[in-house]
Amino acid sequence: MSVWVIDYEAGKVYRGFTVVNYNTKEIKKGLKKTAKINIHKLPSKPLPVGASSGNVSIQGSNRQFYYWKTDWSLSWRPSDYIKVPVLIVDNKYSASGLVSAWVDISYKYTTRFGFTVAYGYKISEQDIPSLDIYGNDLYTISSNFYFSRSLLLGPEEKGYIYIYAKPYHLHQREYYCTASLENCVPTGDERIQESVNDIEATGDNEIVGGSSNGLPDSEVMTWIYSGTEMKYATSLGVDDSKPLALLISDASDSCSVDFGIGIPIGALAVALSGGAVPPWAAGLSAGIYYTSSSSLDIYGGIQNYGEWNSIGEEVSEYIYVGVSDYTYHVGSCDTQVPIGIYIESR
Repeated sequence: MSVWVIDYEAGKVYRGFTVVNYNTKEIKKGLKKTAKINIHKLPSKPLPVGASSGNVSIQGSNRQFYYWKTDWSLSWRPSDYIKVPVLIVDNKYSASGLVSAWVDISYKYTTRFGFTVAYGYKISEQDIPSLDIYGNDLYTISSNFYFSRSLLLGPEEKGYIYIYAKPYHLHQREYYCTASLENCVPTGDERIQESVNDIEATGDNEIVGGSSNGLPDSEVMTWIYSGTEMKYATSLGVDDSKPLALLISDASDSCSVDFGIGIPIGALAVALSGGAVPPWAAGLSAGIYYTSSSSLDIYGGIQNYGEWNSIGEEVSEYIYVGVSDYTYHVGSCDTQVPIGIYIESR
């Protein structure tokens, strides 16, 4: 949901947005919800030339209004569930220990699939646009799910954990209209919306997914690499372990923990849209996170076993985490959020 508030005295337009979550069954019975929208979260902009206080009204009237229109030629929305990687680990070198990594989503907590929105001016015309990105304040799905998978990787082995979901990447343009939808002009402002429409789950809310040897599809990995920057997180001595949340915090900062597990929707969209979604979108991501928890050990973790059953060596592992090339607004912080989560053990 988007709103535009016009201040004629100041000559400015204020914009805000939110997500209204509902079940389709509720619609049939009638639905009433209260939505809070912060119109000062986004930068204000000047009124259009010729706008006057006697000539502006809500959408659907015979006067003037704004609206967002999806450009489907630049968007991606798979019709069926696809494999969505949530943890990718590359135990890169031959002189490495045996590494275990895992993801845990607990039924004890409410899990949310976050909503990311990125604003910019004429971003469809730029090779590397300037984006104002907001992540994790809103969400599209919220429920008490559970899911648990793990990886055990020897030297030079790779693996990933995935879930089945329906992610989406929508490219929208803002229009300023007079009298009707037949008389609209683009303002130049554009935005990207990324999140998940649906999660495949069993009747008792176990998320459907699994783990696999190797890396995700090479085209997907190409764009994950393209949209991320590898940052050093920590070193793990033999038998040492660390929660994913702390790895994320070490690689970026504590605000990134609030973002949660990054779903690489941008990279998936670039790889699977047949050229519709431009390469610069590869660094966009939406988060999976808990609404609250008393422990940082909520997403899973990684452990270095060193040598075990003649596999691996008794050496420390240096852990790097892939974070987005872009800076996101997450709560009150600006931070680089995790993509994947993609981890290299070196």
